[in-house]
Amino acid sequence: MVRKVNLSFLYLLELLSSLRSDATLFNSADTRKLYPARSSDKIVHLPVDRRIFHPGPKEANPTILFVGGLDSRKRGRWLLELFTTHIKPLVPDARLWMVSEQGPEAEGVTYYKNLGIEELADLYRRAHVFSMPSTYEGFGIPYLEAMASGTLVVTTPNPGANEILQQGRFGRIVQDSQLAGCLTDALLDPQAYGEMVEAALEWADDHSWPAIIRQYLAYV
Repeated sequence: MVRKVNLSFLYLLELLSSLRSDATLFNSADTRKLYPARSSDKIVHLPVDRRIFHPGPKEANPTILFVGGLDSRKRGRWLLELFTTHIKPLVPDARLWMVSEQGPEAEGVTYYKNLGIEELADLYRRAHVFSMPSTYEGFGIPYLEAMASGTLVVTTPNPGANEILQQGRFGRIVQDSQLAGCLTDALLDPQAYGEMVEAALEWADDHSWPAIIRQYLAYV
């Protein structure tokens, strides 16, 4: 309750500040919807550090990476269930890396926690697919980190995924019923998504710190 009150008060302060300012910059279109529309307001996405998040050699085994909570809106436990019941039987050497709290033990599943940024970036690089089937993301920085690492993103629809993946141009956005099948296909034939991964890398370059700083300076 206290947290909700604090967040409500913070939102009120942000709203009043935006009304008094000459212009407001938002980090996503979904965030933009929370405030009164003004022609002077702009959207500038969050950046990704391309010195840390960049492509590298992939893991020998076909691997899915998940980052988030098991039982939060990120739906890690559901992804784990899909992996053990639908994906693993069809791709026996598949691996699922869960950057989350400890969950049920299962063959091919490894849990990671308390990682440093370099350790996390290493997992992004080595994984073949990143999947975070969240029900809501305002922007979704993990998607951008995966794209910058040369890793295919496969997820379910939410505002952040729709925006940063450009409605499926830079990653696969599928309905819940299609997620297991899409992940399986991506593990069995990663080359089929080579052009999408390359396009996503170029999009990630547009979100490097220097590129985003230039966008900010353009509005000063």
